[in-house]
Amino acid sequence: MNNTKSLISVCMISYNHGPYIAQAIESVLMQKTDHPIELVISEDRSPDNTREICQEYADRYPEVVRLLPLEPNMGFQKNFIRTLYSCRGEFIALLEGDDFWTDVYKLQKQVEVLEQNPELVLSFHNVNILQDDHITGQVYPGPRKETINAEDVFQHDYFQTCSILFRSASLFAVDRSQAHEWIYNDITLFSLLLSDGSKGRYLPEIMATYRVHPGGVWSMANVAKRYQISHVAENIILDKYYSNARLRPLIARRETLYYELFMVESAKCRDLPLMLRTTSKFVQWSLLTNPLRLWKIMFPPIHYLRATLLNRRPVPKNVIVAKKEKGYKQRRPVL
Repeated sequence: MNNTKSLISVCMISYNHGPYIAQAIESVLMQKTDHPIELVISEDRSPDNTREICQEYADRYPEVVRLLPLEPNMGFQKNFIRTLYSCRGEFIALLEGDDFWTDVYKLQKQVEVLEQNPELVLSFHNVNILQDDHITGQVYPGPRKETINAEDVFQHDYFQTCSILFRSASLFAVDRSQAHEWIYNDITLFSLLLSDGSKGRYLPEIMATYRVHPGGVWSMANVAKRYQISHVAENIILDKYYSNARLRPLIARRETLYYELFMVESAKCRDLPLMLRTTSKFVQWSLLTNPLRLWKIMFPPIHYLRATLLNRRPVPKNVIVAKKEKGYKQRRPVL
């Protein structure tokens, strides 16, 4: 590698990723680029062997892998911010410890795009979805916009974390002591990077894999936990960007769709308090954005009633579709 080139930092946070962390680290070490790379790992005191694996790589590749000192368990936000602000590169790429990259030229391609287009602050690309050791699809299964801006972020456009590479100057414009007010998760980070009018570039190539597994913070969380996680992010977006006249209509529409999603999902899961809370918020935002959407409040009670009836209905005799010796057991229908 040519050390006169700008440094690329890879920000990796990890917790309970013992079965996956080695593959994530190896996918960074395999990168072929003419830029120097540092891999900054913050392991949040996992109860499994994640830290031992990270330490082995830090000892074996001290010129590349930097394992941050062990701290008391911090939780996602503090761990994320700590790792971001420990990065020293002009460019920062994101990769969580349970995902991995698949293209050896991924970093080189993304940095080249930013170097050739100074108006861009980030680049991202398509990603495979892995579940039960099988590729189940892509994050972007069809065509999508090549150039994106803040408007796209606030309209619920989706960027897979393991595909992102951005200029660190946009992040470091916010002092670390104030970072918790601006950054909670990836969506709040992207909002910060693009809110000044900067743009991002989409690369259609598949260069990484997002893993869905039982230990995933988001992918396997129940609806109440997902609401808790995303609600903090939504509050940051409202606090920091709703006063912007250009972004206000988009954020208002985003909030309407956000509460619509959770009022339906909480009803399907029979979480009555969450259903009532999100339905109330949906009504408030619909009155501001489009009162014609209010007819959708009929759906949560229907879903709630259906879920309740299905859960209480006796198991019909024809559910048993094979002999007991084949391993089939009588069970209630899965919602």
